[in-house]
Amino acid sequence: MTPTPPPAVMMTEEQLAENVRSACAVFGWRFLWLRKTYDSSAGILDLVLIPLRLTGRRHVLHRELKGYDRNGRLGALTAEQSETIQEINAAGGDARKWEPADWHSGTIIDELK
Repeated sequence: MTPTPPPAVMMTEEQLAENVRSACAVFGWRFLWLRKTYDSSAGILDLVLIPLRLTGRRHVLHRELKGYDRNGRLGALTAEQSETIQEINAAGGDARKWEPADWHSGTIIDELK
């Protein structure tokens, strides 16, 4: 059994998305969030991030967010989401999952800088 992270680390998907939105505003990214994807095509990812500045990264980021639910469980990728991530990356794109640990470790900020 995986230990439950402390409450300060347990961020919902919505909280994580709002943190990413704020960071995108600071670092010059267009933030497109598909909030409720249950009526969308299977495998669609939550975020499309488009760089607005000509310096630094010059490619679009595709990200799936996973947060903790009210029972302390971290969301998992669906098979379709995993497949979409693999297909985007195979086509030369940049896709992956972000979770609260990526925010707390600074990984997300590093990717947006």
